[in-house]
Amino acid sequence: RFYGFYFILSLALLILRAGISYYVERQRQETDITEYSVKEALDAQHSGILFAEKNGKIRLINRQMLALMQDLTGGSLRNARKFWELLPKLSRVEYSAAKEGVAEHYLVETSRHEVWQFVRKSFWLRGQETYQIIATDVTEQESITRQLRDYQKQLEEQKSRLETALNNLEDLRHEEALSRMWNHVHDVLGQRISILQRELSTKKNADFTLLQAQIDNLLADLNLPEEEEPIQGYQDIINAFLPLGID
Repeated sequence: RFYGFYFILSLALLILRAGISYYVERQRQETDITEYSVKEALDAQHSGILFAEKNGKIRLINRQMLALMQDLTGGSLRNARKFWELLPKLSRVEYSAAKEGVAEHYLVETSRHEVWQFVRKSFWLRGQETYQIIATDVTEQESITRQLRDYQKQLEEQKSRLETALNNLEDLRHEEALSRMWNHVHDVLGQRISILQRELSTKKNADFTLLQAQIDNLLADLNLPEEEEPIQGYQDIINAFLPLGID
């Protein structure tokens, strides 16, 4: 007749014992490092983490790496070496493999237009060669890099256009210099030469002193200044007629 009482008491003691055991286990997991705490810590990371043996057998992988593997390959590969060999094919054209010491890395863009850098390096663990693959989100850095590339391209194009403009400017300045020289010859030297030619052809008893002065002025005018003001050119024309008494 006491069976029901003892049964309920035993059941209550078992529940209490299970509760105490659960509490103690939770305290141990929160304070001690266990395989579960390590896995939880890895799963909480934003970076993808994978550890595998040399033959590609995966020993540890976190959720982020599984998600990236699913996104890039459409499934979950059980062999890390095969996954690494697929990365060059998944990389975009502008990305390429590189080496930094013993670590290889690839830049891969996911379907969500995120850029991830996958780095693989090897180390020895308990006498066995082990591979570690880390995936880091470098979307923001890659965006900045692309902008810098675009800016550099624009600067190179502007530099090319500027060089072309400078070359054209030199041609224009050369043409302007020829034009000024032609105007100088036509307006000033032409007048002096015409006057000198007329005096030599019409006067039998020419005044050689006057002719010498005109020739000296003609030779002086051959030294064309780089820049000549219109007023100066006008004054030169006036001076060309002064020996003839023309004001």
